[in-house]
Amino acid sequence: MNTSISPTIKIVILMVFAIVFAATLVALSVQGGDPVNHARVRFGDDTRHFSETFDVADGATLRLDTDIGDITVTGSEDHTVGITVDIEGDAEDVEDFTVKFKKTDGGVEVRGRTRNHNGWHFEWGKIDARFVVTVPKNFNLRLETSGGDVSVTNIDGTLKGSTSGGNVKITDITGDTHMETSGGNITLKNVSGSIVAETSGGNIRGEGATGTLRVETSGGNIDLRGIRAKAYASTSGGDVRLSLLDNQGVDASTSGGDIVIVFPGETAADIFAETTGGSVHCDFAFRGTIEDGSLRGEINGGGLRVRAETSGGNISIRSVN
Repeated sequence: MNTSISPTIKIVILMVFAIVFAATLVALSVQGGDPVNHARVRFGDDTRHFSETFDVADGATLRLDTDIGDITVTGSEDHTVGITVDIEGDAEDVEDFTVKFKKTDGGVEVRGRTRNHNGWHFEWGKIDARFVVTVPKNFNLRLETSGGDVSVTNIDGTLKGSTSGGNVKITDITGDTHMETSGGNITLKNVSGSIVAETSGGNIRGEGATGTLRVETSGGNIDLRGIRAKAYASTSGGDVRLSLLDNQGVDASTSGGDIVIVFPGETAADIFAETTGGSVHCDFAFRGTIEDGSLRGEINGGGLRVRAETSGGNISIRSVN
Protein backbone atom coordinates (compact mmCIF):
# COMPACT_ATOMS: atom_id res chain seq x y z
CA MET A 1 0.00 0.00 0.00
CA ASN A 2 1.37 3.38 -0.99
CA THR A 3 1.70 5.92 1.81
CA SER A 4 1.64 9.62 0.74
CA ILE A 5 3.13 12.45 2.76
CA SER A 6 0.71 15.24 3.50
CA PRO A 7 1.55 18.82 2.43
CA THR A 8 1.77 19.91 6.07
CA ILE A 9 4.45 17.33 6.87
CA LYS A 10 6.41 18.38 3.75
CA ILE A 11 6.47 22.00 4.95
CA VAL A 12 7.68 20.95 8.41
CA ILE A 13 10.50 18.87 6.91
CA LEU A 14 11.63 21.79 4.73
CA MET A 15 11.64 24.14 7.73
CA VAL A 16 13.81 21.70 9.72
CA PHE A 17 16.32 21.46 6.88
CA ALA A 18 16.43 25.28 6.63
CA ILE A 19 17.10 25.66 10.37
CA VAL A 20 19.88 23.05 10.30
CA PHE A 21 21.51 24.73 7.26
CA ALA A 22 21.46 28.18 8.90
CA ALA A 23 22.94 26.80 12.13
CA THR A 24 25.74 25.15 10.17
CA LEU A 25 26.66 28.45 8.49
CA VAL A 26 26.79 30.23 11.84
CA ALA A 27 29.02 27.54 13.34
CA LEU A 28 31.41 27.69 10.41
CA SER A 29 31.70 31.45 10.62
CA VAL A 30 32.57 31.28 14.31
CA GLN A 31 35.08 28.43 14.03
CA GLY A 32 36.89 28.96 10.76
CA GLY A 33 37.21 32.68 10.11
CA ASP A 34 34.48 35.00 9.03
CA PRO A 35 33.46 34.49 5.39
CA VAL A 36 30.57 36.91 5.82
CA ASN A 37 31.15 40.69 5.61
CA HIS A 38 29.22 41.78 8.69
CA ALA A 39 28.03 45.40 8.94
CA ARG A 40 29.72 47.45 11.62
CA VAL A 41 27.50 48.39 14.52
CA ARG A 42 27.20 52.13 15.08
CA PHE A 43 26.52 53.52 18.52
CA GLY A 44 25.46 57.12 17.79
CA ASP A 45 27.06 60.54 17.57
CA ASP A 46 30.41 61.68 18.87
CA THR A 47 32.56 64.83 18.79
CA ARG A 48 36.25 65.70 18.51
CA HIS A 49 38.12 68.97 18.86
CA PHE A 50 41.44 70.06 17.37
CA SER A 51 43.27 73.36 17.85
CA GLU A 52 46.64 74.89 17.06
CA THR A 53 48.30 78.33 17.04
CA PHE A 54 51.34 79.52 15.08
CA ASP A 55 53.33 82.75 15.14
CA VAL A 56 53.62 84.07 11.57
CA ALA A 57 54.78 87.06 9.57
CA ASP A 58 52.53 89.32 7.52
CA GLY A 59 52.18 88.38 3.87
CA ALA A 60 52.50 84.62 4.36
CA THR A 61 49.93 82.06 3.16
CA LEU A 62 47.39 79.76 4.80
CA ARG A 63 46.71 76.59 2.80
CA LEU A 64 43.67 74.71 4.09
CA ASP A 65 42.45 71.58 2.31
CA THR A 66 39.72 69.34 3.74
CA ASP A 67 37.56 66.49 2.51
CA ILE A 68 34.53 67.95 4.25
CA GLY A 69 33.58 70.90 6.39
CA ASP A 70 32.73 74.58 6.59
CA ILE A 71 35.63 77.04 6.54
CA THR A 72 35.50 80.44 8.25
CA VAL A 73 38.53 82.73 8.07
CA THR A 74 38.79 86.17 9.70
CA GLY A 75 41.64 88.65 9.52
CA SER A 76 42.89 90.28 12.73
CA GLU A 77 45.62 92.64 13.95
CA ASP A 78 47.51 89.76 15.62
CA HIS A 79 50.54 88.08 14.08
CA THR A 80 49.30 84.57 14.66
CA VAL A 81 47.31 81.91 12.86
CA GLY A 82 44.80 80.24 15.17
CA ILE A 83 42.86 77.20 14.02
CA THR A 84 40.06 75.33 15.77
CA VAL A 85 38.35 72.32 14.25
CA ASP A 86 35.19 70.69 15.59
CA ILE A 87 33.97 67.35 14.25
CA GLU A 88 30.56 65.87 15.00
CA GLY A 89 28.71 62.82 13.73
CA ASP A 90 28.87 59.03 13.63
CA ALA A 91 31.28 57.85 16.31
CA GLU A 92 33.44 55.65 14.08
CA ASP A 93 33.68 58.21 11.26
CA VAL A 94 34.52 60.97 13.73
CA GLU A 95 37.32 58.79 15.07
CA ASP A 96 38.59 58.22 11.52
CA PHE A 97 38.82 61.96 10.77
CA THR A 98 42.33 63.39 11.07
CA VAL A 99 43.58 66.97 11.06
CA LYS A 100 47.23 67.77 10.42
CA PHE A 101 48.84 71.16 11.05
CA LYS A 102 52.18 72.22 9.64
CA LYS A 103 54.18 75.43 9.74
CA THR A 104 56.23 75.98 6.59
CA ASP A 105 58.60 78.61 5.27
CA GLY A 106 55.67 80.07 3.34
CA GLY A 107 53.11 80.05 6.14
CA VAL A 108 50.78 77.40 7.55
CA GLU A 109 49.23 74.26 6.08
CA VAL A 110 46.13 72.50 7.42
CA ARG A 111 44.72 69.26 6.06
CA GLY A 112 41.53 67.45 7.07
CA ARG A 113 41.05 63.85 5.95
CA THR A 114 38.58 61.11 6.83
CA ARG A 115 38.49 57.49 5.67
CA ASN A 116 36.51 54.39 6.54
CA HIS A 117 38.21 51.17 7.51
CA ASN A 118 38.41 49.99 3.90
CA GLY A 119 40.53 52.98 2.97
CA TRP A 120 37.92 54.81 0.90
CA HIS A 121 36.83 58.39 1.50
CA PHE A 122 33.96 59.06 3.88
CA GLU A 123 30.28 58.58 3.12
CA TRP A 124 28.43 61.88 2.72
CA GLY A 125 26.27 62.92 5.64
CA LYS A 126 28.08 60.84 8.27
CA ILE A 127 29.96 63.75 9.87
CA ASP A 128 30.10 67.54 10.02
CA ALA A 129 33.29 69.54 10.34
CA ARG A 130 33.86 73.23 11.13
CA PHE A 131 37.20 74.96 10.59
CA VAL A 132 37.39 78.37 12.29
CA VAL A 133 40.59 80.29 11.56
CA THR A 134 42.03 83.69 12.44
CA VAL A 135 44.99 85.06 10.48
CA PRO A 136 46.80 88.39 10.25
CA LYS A 137 44.81 90.83 8.12
CA ASN A 138 47.71 91.02 5.65
CA PHE A 139 47.68 87.35 4.64
CA ASN A 140 47.08 85.15 1.58
CA LEU A 141 44.58 82.29 1.52
CA ARG A 142 44.25 79.03 -0.42
CA LEU A 143 41.08 77.24 0.70
CA GLU A 144 39.61 73.94 -0.53
CA THR A 145 36.66 71.95 0.84
CA SER A 146 34.76 69.14 -0.83
CA GLY A 147 31.65 69.61 1.22
CA GLY A 148 30.94 72.88 3.04
CA ASP A 149 30.50 76.65 3.08
CA VAL A 150 33.39 79.11 2.82
CA SER A 151 33.33 82.51 4.55
CA VAL A 152 36.21 85.01 4.50
CA THR A 153 36.25 88.43 6.20
CA ASN A 154 38.71 91.31 6.61
CA ILE A 155 41.69 90.23 4.50
CA ASP A 156 44.28 92.27 2.60
CA GLY A 157 45.83 89.61 0.39
CA THR A 158 45.16 87.17 -2.41
CA LEU A 159 42.34 84.67 -2.02
CA LYS A 160 41.81 81.52 -4.02
CA GLY A 161 39.49 78.67 -3.15
CA SER A 162 36.67 76.32 -4.01
CA THR A 163 33.92 74.21 -2.52
CA SER A 164 32.08 71.34 -4.16
CA GLY A 165 28.94 71.69 -2.13
CA GLY A 166 28.41 74.97 -0.29
CA ASN A 167 27.88 78.71 -0.28
CA VAL A 168 30.63 81.32 -0.51
CA LYS A 169 30.64 84.63 1.36
CA ILE A 170 33.42 87.18 0.86
CA THR A 171 33.41 90.40 2.92
CA ASP A 172 35.89 93.29 3.24
CA ILE A 173 38.58 91.84 0.98
CA THR A 174 41.36 93.84 -0.69
CA GLY A 175 43.34 91.73 -3.12
CA ASP A 176 42.92 89.45 -6.11
CA THR A 177 40.18 86.88 -5.46
CA HIS A 178 39.08 83.75 -7.33
CA MET A 179 36.36 81.66 -5.69
CA GLU A 180 34.33 78.77 -7.11
CA THR A 181 31.43 76.65 -5.89
CA SER A 182 29.75 73.75 -7.65
CA GLY A 183 26.53 73.91 -5.73
CA GLY A 184 25.86 77.12 -3.82
CA ASN A 185 25.27 80.85 -3.75
CA ILE A 186 27.98 83.52 -3.72
CA THR A 187 27.79 86.76 -1.73
CA LEU A 188 30.29 89.58 -2.17
CA LYS A 189 30.51 92.70 -0.02
CA ASN A 190 33.12 95.47 -0.10
CA VAL A 191 35.66 93.72 -2.32
CA SER A 192 38.51 95.34 -4.21
CA GLY A 193 40.97 93.96 -6.75
CA SER A 194 40.63 91.49 -9.57
CA ILE A 195 37.55 89.54 -8.44
CA VAL A 196 36.38 86.28 -10.06
CA ALA A 197 33.37 84.42 -8.63
CA GLU A 198 31.84 81.34 -10.29
CA THR A 199 29.02 78.97 -9.34
CA SER A 200 27.43 76.10 -11.20
CA GLY A 201 24.19 76.14 -9.30
CA GLY A 202 23.36 79.30 -7.38
CA ASN A 203 22.75 83.03 -7.24
CA ILE A 204 25.44 85.72 -7.07
CA ARG A 205 24.76 88.84 -5.04
CA GLY A 206 27.05 91.67 -4.11
CA GLU A 207 27.35 95.19 -2.81
CA GLY A 208 30.43 97.36 -3.14
CA ALA A 209 33.21 96.38 -5.56
CA THR A 210 36.14 98.20 -7.16
CA GLY A 211 38.72 97.05 -9.69
CA THR A 212 37.61 94.33 -12.10
CA LEU A 213 34.68 92.03 -11.42
CA ARG A 214 33.86 88.81 -13.27
CA VAL A 215 30.91 86.70 -12.09
CA GLU A 216 29.37 83.64 -13.74
CA THR A 217 26.58 81.24 -12.81
CA SER A 218 25.05 78.37 -14.72
CA GLY A 219 21.79 78.34 -12.84
CA GLY A 220 20.89 81.51 -10.96
CA ASN A 221 20.35 85.26 -10.82
CA ILE A 222 23.01 87.96 -10.59
CA ASP A 223 22.39 91.10 -8.52
CA LEU A 224 25.35 93.45 -7.97
CA ARG A 225 25.02 96.98 -6.57
CA GLY A 226 27.31 99.86 -5.70
CA ILE A 227 29.84 98.73 -8.31
CA ARG A 228 32.78 100.90 -9.36
CA ALA A 229 34.55 98.34 -11.52
CA LYS A 230 34.92 96.91 -14.97
CA ALA A 231 32.13 94.35 -14.82
CA TYR A 232 31.45 91.05 -16.59
CA ALA A 233 28.30 89.13 -15.56
CA SER A 234 26.96 85.99 -17.23
CA THR A 235 24.20 83.52 -16.35
CA SER A 236 22.65 80.67 -18.28
CA GLY A 237 19.42 80.61 -16.35
CA GLY A 238 18.44 83.85 -14.61
CA ASP A 239 18.17 87.62 -14.50
CA VAL A 240 21.05 90.09 -14.36
CA ARG A 241 20.88 93.38 -12.46
CA LEU A 242 23.90 95.67 -12.25
CA SER A 243 23.85 98.99 -10.41
CA LEU A 244 27.06 100.88 -11.20
CA LEU A 245 28.54 104.08 -9.80
CA ASP A 246 30.37 104.83 -13.05
CA ASN A 247 31.16 103.21 -16.39
CA GLN A 248 34.42 101.29 -16.58
CA GLY A 249 33.07 98.89 -19.19
CA VAL A 250 30.21 96.39 -18.85
CA ASP A 251 29.44 93.00 -20.41
CA ALA A 252 26.18 91.37 -19.28
CA SER A 253 24.54 88.31 -20.77
CA THR A 254 21.86 85.72 -20.00
CA SER A 255 20.27 82.90 -21.92
CA GLY A 256 17.00 82.99 -20.06
CA GLY A 257 16.15 86.24 -18.27
CA ASP A 258 16.01 90.02 -18.11
CA ILE A 259 18.93 92.44 -17.90
CA VAL A 260 18.79 95.72 -15.98
CA ILE A 261 21.80 98.05 -15.95
CA VAL A 262 21.63 101.20 -13.83
CA PHE A 263 24.00 104.18 -14.21
CA PRO A 264 24.20 107.70 -12.77
CA GLY A 265 22.55 110.24 -15.06
CA GLU A 266 25.82 111.79 -16.24
CA THR A 267 27.34 108.50 -17.41
CA ALA A 268 28.85 108.42 -20.88
CA ALA A 269 28.84 105.12 -22.79
CA ASP A 270 28.53 103.31 -26.10
CA ILE A 271 25.53 100.98 -25.79
CA PHE A 272 25.20 97.66 -27.61
CA ALA A 273 22.05 95.85 -26.46
CA GLU A 274 20.22 92.99 -28.13
CA THR A 275 17.44 90.55 -27.26
CA THR A 276 15.80 87.86 -29.37
CA GLY A 277 12.86 87.38 -27.05
CA GLY A 278 11.86 90.76 -25.64
CA SER A 279 12.24 94.53 -25.83
CA VAL A 280 14.97 97.12 -25.20
CA HIS A 281 14.41 100.30 -23.19
CA CYS A 282 16.82 103.17 -22.44
CA ASP A 283 16.14 106.05 -20.02
CA PHE A 284 18.97 108.14 -21.46
CA ALA A 285 18.77 110.42 -24.47
CA PHE A 286 20.95 108.66 -27.02
CA ARG A 287 22.22 109.02 -30.53
CA GLY A 288 21.79 105.87 -32.56
CA THR A 289 19.11 103.33 -33.44
CA ILE A 290 16.67 101.23 -31.45
CA GLU A 291 14.48 98.70 -33.26
CA ASP A 292 13.51 95.02 -33.29
CA GLY A 293 14.99 94.29 -29.87
CA SER A 294 18.28 95.98 -30.66
CA LEU A 295 19.90 99.23 -29.50
CA ARG A 296 23.09 100.71 -30.93
CA GLY A 297 24.02 104.17 -29.79
CA GLU A 298 25.84 106.66 -27.59
CA ILE A 299 24.71 108.27 -24.34
CA ASN A 300 26.19 111.55 -23.14
CA GLY A 301 28.57 111.70 -26.10
CA GLY A 302 29.77 108.10 -25.92
CA GLY A 303 32.32 106.32 -23.79
CA LEU A 304 33.41 102.84 -22.81
CA ARG A 305 31.42 99.97 -24.26
CA VAL A 306 28.34 98.62 -22.45
CA ARG A 307 27.13 95.31 -23.91
CA ALA A 308 23.92 93.55 -22.90
CA GLU A 309 22.56 90.43 -24.59
CA THR A 310 19.71 88.04 -23.73
CA SER A 311 17.99 85.26 -25.62
CA GLY A 312 14.81 85.26 -23.59
CA GLY A 313 14.01 88.55 -21.86
CA ASN A 314 13.93 92.34 -21.79
CA ILE A 315 16.83 94.80 -21.50
CA SER A 316 16.63 98.08 -19.59
CA ILE A 317 19.33 100.76 -19.41
CA ARG A 318 18.23 102.97 -16.51
CA SER A 319 19.30 106.34 -15.22
CA VAL A 320 19.39 107.35 -11.57
CA ASN A 321 20.29 110.76 -10.17
